[in-house]
Amino acid sequence: MPEQKILLTTNTKFEEIENFFVMLDDKARLRARSCEGGVELYVRGSSKWHVFTDMLRLASDVQKDYKKASDKLFSIFSGSANGPLSNIRYDL
Repeated sequence: MPEQKILLTTNTKFEEIENFFVMLDDKARLRARSCEGGVELYVRGSSKWHVFTDMLRLASDVQKDYKKASDKLFSIFSGSANGPLSNIRYDL
């Protein structure tokens, strides 16, 4: 399986996120990781590197990355042409 990921930056468009999620099935387990330039969302197991590095991360770092990803998604959704999304859950 090819690596499945998307980098969330200030330039990421709503449509790019939508296309990423459309390609996922119900079994996909998303993870978030801070990286240079933004936050990366990736499907756990789509890369051997992710499986290895996921085991080495502290739970507090994982929660911080999820919060950053959540904040970034919320800001992208709020600024989309579709308008703010009021039916999404925004808490961790």
